[in-house]
Amino acid sequence: MSADIDYLRQSVTRLREVVAAAYAVRAERNAEGAVSIAERIAMASVVEDCETWLAQAQRRLSAAYRERYDLAALGRSMQRSGRATVRAPADGGDRVG
Repeated sequence: MSADIDYLRQSVTRLREVVAAAYAVRAERNAEGAVSIAERIAMASVVEDCETWLAQAQRRLSAAYRERYDLAALGRSMQRSGRATVRAPADGGDRVG
């Protein structure tokens, strides 16, 4: 779980850099002079795609943190109730004991 969160955190950081670079390229291109409407649309599309990827990575990271918190809360709850271990029953069903 920790490795997944570390990977997602790094992905979010890299995607923030990609979004910043996309904005910088668009600004640089616009500063060069006249830019056709087709090029403006293409750059806006690239920036939008990068922002979408960043938002998706941020949602996955948030979900991983929620999952980690939920698992930790479940573990604490099981410890308080004296059910700190989960055993596989002989009949193949689910049982907490």
